[in-house]
Amino acid sequence: MKKIAIISSLVMLAACGRSEDQAPKPKPVEKVAPRPVAFDPAFVDLAGSWRSKPDSVEGGRYLQIDVASGGGYTIDVRKPSGTSVEVSETGRGKLELSGGSMKATPGETQGAFIKKLGAWSGQASKGEGRTMSLKGADGTAVTLAWQKL
Repeated sequence: MKKIAIISSLVMLAACGRSEDQAPKPKPVEKVAPRPVAFDPAFVDLAGSWRSKPDSVEGGRYLQIDVASGGGYTIDVRKPSGTSVEVSETGRGKLELSGGSMKATPGETQGAFIKKLGAWSGQASKGEGRTMSLKGADGTAVTLAWQKL
């Protein structure tokens, strides 16, 4: 009986060293060059998060717009929910600047309020306590305050 156990153990040990039983060698990781972030100096004073007052959108919600340094933007309708925030509508697009005014070209949007705003326009103040006056294509007016970069 001992002899069978020893022979079985030796056979198992011999099988463990076979190449087909070994795990495949990891493939080298390809280095991916980082994509440069678009930057347009005209958006220096607009880049960052802009938020309206609570309850400025029906149902106790508010509007938040995040403007990127290259002119892209995201727009959300949000509602505080306990310790977190619930995003109920969202969209994104591109801003064009002409003089002191901006014009939004919406891309993908989801939600009735944001769809009503459509190709909104606005103006933003500069300096301390910056505000943005937004006017929707439907005539809706919303004032937003700059929050952070």
